[in-house]
Parts: sequence; C-alpha cells; structure tokens
Amino acid sequence: PSDFPLAHASQAQLDAWQTRFPRIARLYPAAPMQAGLVFHAMQDRASYVIHTFPVLCGELDVPAFRAAWDRVVAQHDVFRTAFVGEGQDLHQLVLANATLAWHEEDWRALDEAQQRERFAAYRSQDKARGFDFAAPPLMRMALFRLADERYQLLWSFHHVVLDGWSIPLVYKDVVLHYQALLEGGEAPAASRTPPYERYIAWLAERPDDAARAYWRAAIGDVEAPTPLAIDRLPRDGSEGYHERSVQLGADDTA
Repeated sequence: PSDFPLAHASQAQLDAWQTRFPRIARLYPAAPMQAGLVFHAMQDRASYVIHTFPVLCGELDVPAFRAAWDRVVAQHDVFRTAFVGEGQDLHQLVLANATLAWHEEDWRALDEAQQRERFAAYRSQDKARGFDFAAPPLMRMALFRLADERYQLLWSFHHVVLDGWSIPLVYKDVVLHYQALLEGGEAPAASRTPPYERYIAWLAERPDDAARAYWRAAIGDVEAPTPLAIDRLPRDGSEGYHERSVQLGADDTA
C-alpha cells in the first residue's frame, strides 16, 4: 500500500486488484463527483454515456486516424483508468496500457435516409450498452464511411472520465498525432496537462469542515430554490453535442 500513498486500500484489497490488473501504474481515490456518476450508472447503464459525432469531409487515412486515437489513449491516464471498489472506497486504477475498441462499417451503398436511420439505431444501441467500469478505456470509437470522402464518426465515452470542456482538447491531440503520422515525424510533445492524481491529492488536503462553512456562508441568505431551465430542454432525445461537419485538409490544425 505504501507504493500508492493516496489510496485507502488494505493489503488484501491491493493483492486482489493486482491479481485482476497485473500492470497497475497509479492508484488513487475517485473524486466525490465521479463516485456519484458511477453510482447513477449502476442504476442505469445508459446514464452519463456521452456521444460526439462529427462528419469528417475529405480524404481520410483511416489506419493513421485510428493510430492517432491509440496514441491519445497511451498519452492520457484517464483513458487507461478502471474504477474499483465501491461507495467511499471507490478508487481509480490506472493501467500501463489499454486497448481502444474500434468499429468500422462501409455505408456507401446506402442512401442518405438509410444512413441516418442506421446511425440513429447504432447510437441508441451504443448508449444502452453503457460501460464496464473495470474495463478501460471507458470510451469506444465507431467510423462509418458515407461516401468516398465523407465519414461519420461516433466517439462514445463515459462522463466519469471526461467533461465537455475537455472534448476539444482531446480532439486537438488527435489531430496533432494524425498529422505527425501522415508526415512520418515524431509524435508531438506530451500534453502539459497536470495528471488528475494531483487534483485528488489537493482535494484530500482540503478539510471538509472548512468547505462546509464556506458554502453555508456563501449561500446563507438564499431562501428559495433557483429555477433551472431543464423543463425547456429539447424533448426529442437530442443531446448537447450535435452532428457537425469537419473538413479535412493539410492546413487544418484543430
């Protein structure tokens, strides 16, 4: 246990996890928000499964594109993270490596209406599938060829490992790796983003009583609930990250 100073694990727990996951790179507690997301996902597998689905327009080197995503998985701990334990003992277990699930289909023989219908059905099935929190990465990719130079991408991931602010940063890393692979050069410099473990360490140092006192003072004069706009959100099943087209080209950098 002393090898993982942030973890709250007994020797017996650690032995069991090492038997199941032979190559543990890091081990530390889940953040309270992450524990809440996992709890809800245990009740409903589809909850907090996020989809982004851009249409890629232009010539695409599919093997290089897939390799770029593999590099991103290797680059960021969060995409090699499993969740073990439960409740307040829920931990993040980072593996040395993880294999990204990748699915491809060629839909060029279908008309646009058929493509849209099939994609909607695939998304629905993918969302219902959810994720196994003990089997990283907690994301998967699907690529559908719509025309000679038109592709529909579906990137599925669980909100427990990624938030909306991080999505463009991941796409940026993918593009940088993809360009490096096409040009035959070295991989771009590793992201300078601090590891999530550092945040967990900072969080552990914050006393609960001080945080509770702060928020009681900050919202002490609030007498009624704040109205939310949830009742005005779309009712057609659409999500926050909608389809958009991305033109591929030599000058594209983001």
